[in-house]
Amino acid sequence: MVEKLVAAHAAGELNFYGAHAHLTEARAFKAFLRLARRRKWFVYAKRLFAGPKAVLAYLSRYTHRIAISNRRLIKADITSVTFKV
Repeated sequence: MVEKLVAAHAAGELNFYGAHAHLTEARAFKAFLRLARRRKWFVYAKRLFAGPKAVLAYLSRYTHRIAISNRRLIKADITSVTFKV
């Protein structure tokens, strides 16, 4: 996954905002990744319980709550949603 992040950064496909805006610079991004590689990561993922429509319905309940507030939404179209973390 880290290799994909490095490739996306090099291609200019990543956007950083606010306190993370400095990660646009290659040196800062590499330093950030060094710290991230030192951590032990555990990914919990499970199969979709009722398909993509159910997942979208679940996520859409959070658009007006603190999890994904309107001010954090950057862009939404038919294929994707972009928001600030």
